[in-house]
Amino acid sequence: MDLSLIKIIETLNVDAVQESITSLKDKGTDLERIKSSVERVLRTKALEFGRSDIPVADVEAFVKFVIGLAEKDIGVSKENDKDNKICTKTLTIQILQDIFDVSTTQRCEQLFGIIENNIHIWKTPFFFSSCKNMILRLCNDLLKRLSRFIDTTFCGRILILLAKSLPLNEKSGLNLPGHFNTQNVTVFDREKKDQHSQHEESEQRMEEGPEEPPQLPSVSSTAGGVDDDMEVGEIRDHRDSFGGTIPMDYNLYFNFWDLQRFFSNPNLLFENDNFTKLENDISNVFALFSAYKIEKPQRQECNGDVSPQHGKAYNNFNYKHENSMEIDYDCDNKNDVKMINLDDKNSDNSFKNNSNIGQRLNVDLSERTFCAKYLTSEKLFPFQMSDSQFRRYFLLQFLIISNYLASRTRPKEALELNSTQEETLQGLMDKCYNLLRETYPNGSRFASSVKKLLLREKQWCSWKADGFPDLFNNSNIQSSSSCDDIKFERKQISTSYVANSIDLGNSELTRLWTIEKDNLTACKNVKRNCIPNLKSFLEEALDELDPEQQVEEKYQSVNDEHYQWMASRFLLMNSDQHINHASQDANMKMFEKPSEKDAIAVFLRRSIQVAAENVPELKSRAQQIQASIEKIKKQENDRLEEQARAAKELEIAKAKELELAKP
Repeated sequence: MDLSLIKIIETLNVDAVQESITSLKDKGTDLERIKSSVERVLRTKALEFGRSDIPVADVEAFVKFVIGLAEKDIGVSKENDKDNKICTKTLTIQILQDIFDVSTTQRCEQLFGIIENNIHIWKTPFFFSSCKNMILRLCNDLLKRLSRFIDTTFCGRILILLAKSLPLNEKSGLNLPGHFNTQNVTVFDREKKDQHSQHEESEQRMEEGPEEPPQLPSVSSTAGGVDDDMEVGEIRDHRDSFGGTIPMDYNLYFNFWDLQRFFSNPNLLFENDNFTKLENDISNVFALFSAYKIEKPQRQECNGDVSPQHGKAYNNFNYKHENSMEIDYDCDNKNDVKMINLDDKNSDNSFKNNSNIGQRLNVDLSERTFCAKYLTSEKLFPFQMSDSQFRRYFLLQFLIISNYLASRTRPKEALELNSTQEETLQGLMDKCYNLLRETYPNGSRFASSVKKLLLREKQWCSWKADGFPDLFNNSNIQSSSSCDDIKFERKQISTSYVANSIDLGNSELTRLWTIEKDNLTACKNVKRNCIPNLKSFLEEALDELDPEQQVEEKYQSVNDEHYQWMASRFLLMNSDQHINHASQDANMKMFEKPSEKDAIAVFLRRSIQVAAENVPELKSRAQQIQASIEKIKKQENDRLEEQARAAKELEIAKAKELELAKP
């Protein structure tokens, strides 16, 4: 391959590459050999962009350069347009695949913006059919490399891109067989541990007295054993003690985490007595949530005492102030999240002594979002039961599974619930919604949002159960159906008839009709007199006719048909000169009259001018406007005469030149 072509490719100039390939083709070089060499050079250069020191803007410029090559013709005519391009369409994705393969996940997250910025190009008909599967393969390869818990945001960006770029009926995103992620196994303690040591510790704490409220373990609170019970980055609240812990036993702990087996594979509920087990375990958990509800944080007084509440509607933890927790992110490691209690006297010292703290971020409960894989340690279970976010995740899990059991997307017709099970499931769903509404914060809003989302999920399930009909061509099919298939239903007579009352069948019409008892008196009301007087009407009209106002003729109201009718009717009733001017205008010759609309506009201008001259307050202004209009017309006529005279002189001069040119 010519070295000059390689240098031209490095300049990222599409036109220069096209000219170079054309010249090589004219010299007799095989076209397929040239194209394969260009592809090899492009893919070799793409591997260099895997280094993190190259700016993303340079990589995007290179990708756009390759896209330009795929759209550019070589310049030789061929019957097959596919062979007439400098490079193939799929090469635009192959170079990205090569770059992502040799880049780290952090670098891939930066480079993924290139696909997001240029996805509209690959969605065009020219690229879509060839590049659709390659984009899908590239995204799937990225998802396999990423962690769902560490790279949650990046995974979400990839899924959002696929959802926006691929059509709605794309089979790769429909889960046609209805498979579940059964590999998501929840591991927990399936054997009861020795509780003797824990019992002695609880008795020792009761003897020491409730001077210091028990604090939840955090990442930075202790060293060593905490790593076994709490995952790095897991967020928890610091709560006051309500005088004891939620009564827990191993059976409740075991049954709670054993429910995840049904949540990951709901089809197990149709086997043996699994549904009965689900009903019993869920009922026990709901009973616990109902007995120990999470209420709104109480207001804390200046002396540190908590203001008492009226009555005892709750038997649960009392939160501290919403802003009593702060999260500090280490600049070097974003996963290292440290819990700091602002009520602790040593919290200020912890800020001063820690030199790696970037900044303090106040986190409100309503804004706290964190994707965590909760630990299943038995020692953490009581604290998890008092966490509002943890409760919401569990309740939402149950609602999603219940929505699936009530849908029509199951692969086998035999997998159906009987009527008793459906009633039981509906009752559990109602209890679940009530618990969501009672969970602080914004429980009612959260429950209503979940309900709307699950309703849309039912529509999606119905669409899948009906065999994925084409939603876009459905309207054409319905419009082509015959009119005989349309059934008209007679409107039923309203049963809410009240004697001696007016009901026009429409609430707005009924309201307008019943504003006044006597409609005739209401019509004669002085406030309804919207007709202006002659002076104010003429003032507004003269403002538009005045040349100093610089209102173009096509924008004047006299050219509006509605205004023409209204003004003619108004002047006929209020101006005597309107009739006289109309009779004078009728004496015009037929060939002098313009079109009907323009004739009415000219007539109204003159009629308004005459009517204004007969009003003492407007006479001087009307005459001034008329003089200005005549002056402008005279200037326009003089200009036209001058142009005509110049044109005539030019014709005479040309005629003389022709005479002199004759032999």
